[in-house]
This record gives sequence, C-alpha cells and structure tokens, in this order.
Amino acid sequence: MPPFVRPRSLLYGGRPGLATCFGIDHKEFQNVLTRIAFAALLLVSSIAPAAAQIRIGLMVSATGPTSAIGIPQKNTGDILPRSIGGATVE
Repeated sequence: MPPFVRPRSLLYGGRPGLATCFGIDHKEFQNVLTRIAFAALLLVSSIAPAAAQIRIGLMVSATGPTSAIGIPQKNTGDILPRSIGGATVE
C-alpha cells in the first residue's frame, strides 16, 4: 500500500464511524440518511404551498388632522390586486 493512502479505519483517528455505532454498515447508513433527507424534503415541499399567501398591512390616518392624506391611502388598499402570481393577497 502506498504511504499516502491511509486505511479507512484510520481516517478519523482510528475511531469507528457513526454507522458502526448504530451497528450497520456504511452503505446501509447512507441509505438511511438518504431516506431521511427525502422525507424532510417531502415535508418541506408539502408545507410550502400553505405559505403561498401575501398579507399587506396599511397604517393610515383616516381620522384627525392628517385624514386628508390617510383616506386616499386607505382607498388605495381597496384597489390592490387580489392575487399576484397565483398567491392570494389579503
């Protein structure tokens, strides 16, 4: 064996890997990690459509001395589009 190639057992200081701690071989451990990552991806992708909502808040002065500016601002909120790119706007 060439001097620059280290046995796999010595790559991490001679300690057993995580797969060995669980009592499974390396390939099976990779398979388990792949399944966990795939399940997490499915979970995140199923949650993403629920977040397809846009909420816009307006703070306007509809009463008092600045109502001359606040009432047109409030009316602008009423004419905003109700959907943008398929996402609902509230």
